[in-house]
Amino acid sequence: MLTLHAKDHPHLFELAEFLGPLCGQAWLVGGTIRDLLLDNHPADYDIAFSGDLSAKILAWSQQQQGSWFWLDKERNQSRVMLDNGRLQFDFAPLRAATIQEDLRLRDYTLNAIALPLKDLTTGGLIDPLDGVADLQAGRLRCCSGDVLKDDPLRCLKGIRHHAQHGWTFTPETIDQLRAAAPLISQIAGERLRTELSHILAGPHLSSAIDLLEETHLAQELFPKFRGQEFQIGLSHARKQLALLSAFEPIVIRLEENYEPLLNLHSLLILALIFICTTDFIPALIERLRLSRRSSKLIDSLLRSEPARIDFDLQDSPRISALKVERIGTEPIAQLLFTLLRYQGTELISLSSVAITHFINHLSRERIPDLLGGNALREKYPALSGKEIGLWLERIKAAEINEEISSVGEAEAWLDQQFSI
Repeated sequence: MLTLHAKDHPHLFELAEFLGPLCGQAWLVGGTIRDLLLDNHPADYDIAFSGDLSAKILAWSQQQQGSWFWLDKERNQSRVMLDNGRLQFDFAPLRAATIQEDLRLRDYTLNAIALPLKDLTTGGLIDPLDGVADLQAGRLRCCSGDVLKDDPLRCLKGIRHHAQHGWTFTPETIDQLRAAAPLISQIAGERLRTELSHILAGPHLSSAIDLLEETHLAQELFPKFRGQEFQIGLSHARKQLALLSAFEPIVIRLEENYEPLLNLHSLLILALIFICTTDFIPALIERLRLSRRSSKLIDSLLRSEPARIDFDLQDSPRISALKVERIGTEPIAQLLFTLLRYQGTELISLSSVAITHFINHLSRERIPDLLGGNALREKYPALSGKEIGLWLERIKAAEINEEISSVGEAEAWLDQQFSI
């Protein structure tokens, strides 16, 4: 039994009213029902329908002042975004003659529950596979013996459910996951990346990795993956991340998205996975179809030496910022990656203060020069552009070494260098 109220779901009830007699051809399904049964307020509403309701959906979207677009025109799948993108309705036709048959074609039983739009207030659930019982037990069970082979990505969706909620697989489902694991190679990289990003962000990541290994999915995704080594590294990294979370500027950076659904936190964990993988890393980056920005970050993390951590409480804010900047092309990420892998907890506070100073001193993604390139060009017109760049770096190095601290001192220092 699941009864909804218009005050909690106004757009949903307005949709049901707008459809009128056609309301009997539409059902609330999938993750939406799962979230509602768990007392979570959904931001996504999944609607399955029979016939062709496209014209009515578009008209309803216009009435709601929403944004309507096709997800897959050939399959008649569309989406409506409402409330400035904070709420979405996904519409898809049934994949079988009846809603009961459609539910049996879905992945896991706890996702195979439906609520007719005409019964929002009466709560008459359609649950042909006892999905409600499985949800209450936190149990992942396949809807049939072929659902994972029909779409191998469902293997990772199941692991994602475990990573996010801690739900456990039945022994039969573990066997099905293992049998379908070799088919993962058929899945498009974008789809793999999406599911993997959810897994990396889950609170049950450690046991999710164990499941990936147990079902041979890890070996298919990351050839010759050294899971035990990763688990040791992950345990240390999580302790370090817990300490770093006390510093708001760092938390904000960790949550920064490098591409949809993939933030710095997840990319740091992914880099740890890559370290424990003997396959050729660029091939993995290409396989997952990572964006240029994410690829550049991963490459810098894996190729660079551990960050040089020589911060001092006596450092001025600018010197702290300069010490972070000189770490590399992705200084914050490289410093955090070093802290997650190598350093003791005593350096967390020092490094966090330095990162804060670095962020505060940034201008156009770099620390402004004490003596800029134009000033150098006017003072020494014979210098080439490359030489000016080298001298700018030397000036910053002199600042870090506390040889200079002002424009006047920088000019005097330069005069001395050129007189030698």
